Amino acid sequence: MRSLRRVIASSTLTSGYSPAGVAAARVPDAQVIADYTSAELRAISEARAYAVGAFTRYLLTGLVQTAEDIVRPLSHGYLLTRDELDTARALVLTDVVTMTQGQVPPHELCHEVLGFLQREFPDAIVPSKFQVA
Repeated sequence: MRSLRRVIASSTLTSGYSPAGVAAARVPDAQVIADYTSAELRAISEARAYAVGAFTRYLLTGLVQTAEDIVRPLSHGYLLTRDELDTARALVLTDVVTMTQGQVPPHELCHEVLGFLQREFPDAIVPSKFQVA
């Protein structure tokens, strides 16, 4: 079985990785442009992307971050207002609650990450609820 550390080290996760970039690669360019011309839609898109990252971290460490810790990076460089950050925080909070209840956040990428880890690196998953037998 491949080493998870080796896969991560050789991937874009360690150099120039953008959670939103992964999500953006899944939608048409026109939609990405439209979403990023609106600060509110940008906040929503980034909140979802950061929630996927937080879920991945949860799977690998067993630790659930606070919504505040997850969205803190959005206050730097995204030019979001306090209201937009509050929107992002509220969205992420629902994902944090979902994780603390032992559920998968309702984002396609969360399900894909879980499936990938269950297939390729089942021993890397910490929460017993998501481990495969």
